[in-house]
Order: sequence, then C-alpha cells, then structure tokens
Amino acid sequence: MKSRYCRNYLLRGGGWLILLISLFYTPVQAQKKKEQAVETGEDSLNTLQERDSLFLGDWFLALEKRGRVKRIRFFKGQELWFRLKGDSFKYRGMIEGVGDGYVQVKGVKIDISQIEYIFVRRKRRAIRLLSNFSILAGGGYFLIDLVNNSFTTTRETLTVSGGILAGGLLLKLFLIRKKYKMGKFTYLKTIHRI
Repeated sequence: MKSRYCRNYLLRGGGWLILLISLFYTPVQAQKKKEQAVETGEDSLNTLQERDSLFLGDWFLALEKRGRVKRIRFFKGQELWFRLKGDSFKYRGMIEGVGDGYVQVKGVKIDISQIEYIFVRRKRRAIRLLSNFSILAGGGYFLIDLVNNSFTTTRETLTVSGGILAGGLLLKLFLIRKKYKMGKFTYLKTIHRI
C-alpha cells in the first residue's frame, strides 16, 4: 500500500517537479566539471586504461552478410576462427582488441582485408547439449556395464553403448562451423560504438 501511495504521489504532483529538477541538474553539474577541468588543465580521462578503452574497447568487428541475420558481431574477449589470404591454415584465438581496420589476436594486429574466411560456430544449444550428453551416456553405460560384469563385455553392451555414442557423434555434424568467404556481399568491417 505504501509503494502505491508513493508512486501515485510521484506521478501526480511533487514527483514531476523532482524528476524535472534532477534531469536538468545532473547535466548542468557534469558540464561545470568539464569546464573546470579545461580551465585548470586537468585531463578528463584519469588513467591510461580509460584512454585505451576509448580506442580499443569501444570497437567491434562486424561480419556483414546476406540472409536473415545481416550482421554477426565479434567483441573483445570472444573467440575468432579465420583463415588468411594465400594461407591454408586456420587460425584461432581470443580477440584482444579491435581498432580502425584491424583486429588483434594473440598479440598480432591483423588487417581485416587480409582475412579470407571467417568460421562461425552455430548457436544450437539444444543439439550441442544432447550431443555431449549422448557421448557421455554411451561411454558411461559401457564403463558401468564393464565394471558390473567383472570386466567382460557382451554383444548387447557394445550395441547399446555404441549406438548411443554414434548418435552423439552424428549430432556433432549439425554443429560444424559455418564458413563465410569474404567477397562482394560478405565482408568484414570494424565499427566504433559511440
């Protein structure tokens, strides 16, 4: 009852006045602090980490493509699988930083125009969970039956555990990474978040 009374009071009379004052007062205080910092020569970014976050932390890598999902975003700290132009190896690493036209992986700055393929893991959580559970269940069934039967195997045990294990491995086929080749309609770009 008390919360209803407070909400009604804020919406009717006194609340609007308080809300308007707080909306006006906060930006005015922030502007005054900025003006004081400029006059005294103080830097508004106190630490190097804050300065770096403006340049490295606010960028992200975007894969522009056709289809229902037009853009796939890669942020700092996410895993990136890619292949460079003229190279047959797949590279994998955590994104350490993104800047204007480059991505930093494992301490190496890579120009995004040098990336030929991007591999994206499909987000099928139910299939991944079922696949992992089936593989564990097949192996677990085999081990439990092996221990229960004094380390002798039977044909039925091999059939059941092998079937469950094979089912889990077949489900893994649905989790293969999708490969995007860079071209006219599929390309990478870096975007600065404001």
